[in-house]
Amino acid sequence: MNGSGHSLQRHHIHVVVANCAHEIVGRYSAPVPADSQAAERAAQAIRAVEELVRRESISLAPVQGIGLGLPGFVQNPASADRHAMTPFAGHVAAELGRHFGAPVLTDNNSRLAALAEVTWGAARGFDNAVYLRWSQGVGGGLVVNGSLVHGAHGAAGEIGHTSCDPEGKPCHCGGRGCLEGLISVPALLAACAERGVGVRDADELIGLAAGGRPEVAGVLRGAAVAAGRVLAALAAQVDPECVVVYGEPAVLDDLVLAPIREQIATLSLPSAPRSIEVRGSALGGDAAALGGVALLLRTTGQDLAELLDRPAPEAAADNEGTSR
Repeated sequence: MNGSGHSLQRHHIHVVVANCAHEIVGRYSAPVPADSQAAERAAQAIRAVEELVRRESISLAPVQGIGLGLPGFVQNPASADRHAMTPFAGHVAAELGRHFGAPVLTDNNSRLAALAEVTWGAARGFDNAVYLRWSQGVGGGLVVNGSLVHGAHGAAGEIGHTSCDPEGKPCHCGGRGCLEGLISVPALLAACAERGVGVRDADELIGLAAGGRPEVAGVLRGAAVAAGRVLAALAAQVDPECVVVYGEPAVLDDLVLAPIREQIATLSLPSAPRSIEVRGSALGGDAAALGGVALLLRTTGQDLAELLDRPAPEAAADNEGTSR
């Protein structure tokens, strides 16, 4: 079976085409408008695949399935039917299925990235992992006993919408004081501005922090402590073996990953004789699209032991790009 993995994120689309031998036949990414509606998103995905096909002279005739990652809810939380998708997700999936004549398996981007990291990436070899996506937004995914956790309403793993302050700022999710509002890249840029340091974007933020600018380093460390506290509470509930952090801040081990480790070790059942690894992502910006491929391979019944025994899709582990 040849399969195609798509990740339609808020600002970028990532496409990979891979076969059962875990060979990536081609990959492509492009920026997309953050406010695209369902019809436009579907058209963007189709154009991205067709551009990849044109550039790499790929034949899609053998493609038997499409794994699609989308931001936000995929399952409709208001429906008792766990297979009922939100109108947005349903429309995009249906359009891709009609255009390419293949079944489409759809899930949340961060959840698929978690699956990819467990299958081929930083959490490989672990059956229980937490994935934190920390970039323009903050999301997550949970793998428990080797399986993705969706929850009763498809909302499991929404780490960014853990309330850290019930009296805090309103969040677009309807809650208040959410982690996303504290540590997302826009929130970090705003915090730097409050300290008198103008920072244009994530790249400059990381550069200034790595270069020792104290105001910026302090903002990032404070955000890492906040993230670590949320992850520590989550670790007490799901008992992971590994926490994988993806996003621009995750490249800073001492300033970001170390405080997260400290918070988990100090606050999450510290007397329990257990070890929880905290690692940066190994698959980078391709993780969600690769998760779509992993979802296809698992769903079509490929032997899991064989799947985990094979190497990661070629070049994926070397991709350090961050999607925005």
